[in-house]
Amino acid sequence: MPYKISMSLAVKETSNGVIFMVKVLPASSRTAVAGLQGDALKVNLAAPAAKGKANKALIALLAEVLGRPKTDVLLRRGERNRRKEIYVADMTGRQLRKNLADYLK
Repeated sequence: MPYKISMSLAVKETSNGVIFMVKVLPASSRTAVAGLQGDALKVNLAAPAAKGKANKALIALLAEVLGRPKTDVLLRRGERNRRKEIYVADMTGRQLRKNLADYLK
């Protein structure tokens, strides 16, 4: 049964993309999307938070999971915070949820 990503993840659709929240756990044992935490996507990152390494790893992971180029995935808010606002260009909320559900199967 697919992961129920559509029930809790808060996604705001814009005219040319989507915005959603991510809760990051840097310096984890591995890099992976771990599921949901409240209304945010929970992501474990092996990279440390120092010098923006975790932010770069987050963008790379989300681009891979969502099938988008890294240039389409932007960190809008939370550069120095564990809770981050992410924007993905040229994607609908439906596409986002489907790609995340497929990854979390």
